[in-house]
Amino acid sequence: MDTPLRRNTHHHAVPGAVHSRWQRRRPVPTPPPPPGVPHVPAIEIVPVDNMPVAKYLASCPVCRVKTSHEALARLAVDGHSFSRCTSCGLVIARPGDVNEHADYSGYGEYLVGSLTTQQDTLRYTQRSSRDFVRYVRTGYGTRARILDFGAGGGFFVKAMRDAGFVVDGVEISDKLIEYSQTTLGVRLHRGLGELEGTYDAVHIAQVLEHVPPDTLHALLQALVHRLRIGGVFWGSTPNIESLNIHLSGKRDPVIAPPEHCTYFSCTSLDRFLSGHGLAKQRLFTSGMSSNSFLRRDRFTPSFLEKRPATSAQKWLLTYPLRGAFKSAGWTLSFTHSGYQIHFRYLRV
Repeated sequence: MDTPLRRNTHHHAVPGAVHSRWQRRRPVPTPPPPPGVPHVPAIEIVPVDNMPVAKYLASCPVCRVKTSHEALARLAVDGHSFSRCTSCGLVIARPGDVNEHADYSGYGEYLVGSLTTQQDTLRYTQRSSRDFVRYVRTGYGTRARILDFGAGGGFFVKAMRDAGFVVDGVEISDKLIEYSQTTLGVRLHRGLGELEGTYDAVHIAQVLEHVPPDTLHALLQALVHRLRIGGVFWGSTPNIESLNIHLSGKRDPVIAPPEHCTYFSCTSLDRFLSGHGLAKQRLFTSGMSSNSFLRRDRFTPSFLEKRPATSAQKWLLTYPLRGAFKSAGWTLSFTHSGYQIHFRYLRV
């Protein structure tokens, strides 16, 4: 049986850009786990609480409550319907064709473009990961072991290795695995089954929204088993309760089925993570994206996401607009309506 597996990347050459993908792959044979680590297949659909998957999906995939689902007609796009769990707020995109799925086996063309794009992506990754570096170095030492799940082109793995950590990355796109090896000198793994031991930190940025609802618990269970007791589970995912989505609805690039099929709010994400032995340290939202307002369509970058063509454009238009969106995003963090959810949990 084919098993859904999703992947994503640490991508944004420009903050706010959205890139996404997941694919189906057959599970890779998993070697015996190291002592003390329970055996959990890397990406295998498993029943939850001995409940068959079909019966389990009759209830909410996150809170597991058999409750009513509210239809969200304003988000319906590309033949997909959307529904929200009235108990926890999880939103699921359901295709009109049950056999539809996204195939990203050759994904990554945007990363193998110009040298400027590669340099911008690496610099942005280094800037955006400063808090993570400080936290891990303080809590786990300068040689902490880090797992980056959904490693994309390997930029986050390289940035963490440059910071002195021992880092493994998991990626399923053959194009990006090759790119990471040849361009950055970073070898990535194709699945959790290739890894050994446990990690001090698991990093999972912009991944959960790609995971089909029926595999959410299996994936998180596998990742938590790779995290040592006291280790940190750190990541981000789009916020379905963001002001961007409330204002723009299906015009926002986050609303992108079948690639994006599972949408969290702070409430539903906390229930999901807490149900797997993870204790909340920090959970907040931030950001307001220009993507919802300035793009001609959902997936074509606007002028604000590109390098300014002239010095006048940079100082009179690009920088002021970016500053305005940044300020608005900071304000939205107080109402849990920022564009992204950021989370930090500990395994207990």
